[in-house]
Amino acid sequence: MHCEEQGFPIPTEPVIFNKLPHAIADPGDILYKSPGTSELDFEVELAIVMGATCKHVKRADAMKYVAGYTVAHDVSMRDW
Repeated sequence: MHCEEQGFPIPTEPVIFNKLPHAIADPGDILYKSPGTSELDFEVELAIVMGATCKHVKRADAMKYVAGYTVAHDVSMRDW
């Protein structure tokens, strides 16, 4: 687990983060390793695909904005 590797406490709730559209590559695209990293890491993630722009949505209405789910291959530079 990344928390243990980095010496951070394990969260008690899921950690949510964004991947902005310009950070997404197409299947088959070449991913280049930046010379600025020596710790390139990858993992499989569950991705939620949003179907509409939303803000301050009530919990009961949240699923109205989800278009679907997919599997994502997340690549991170751990030493940044």
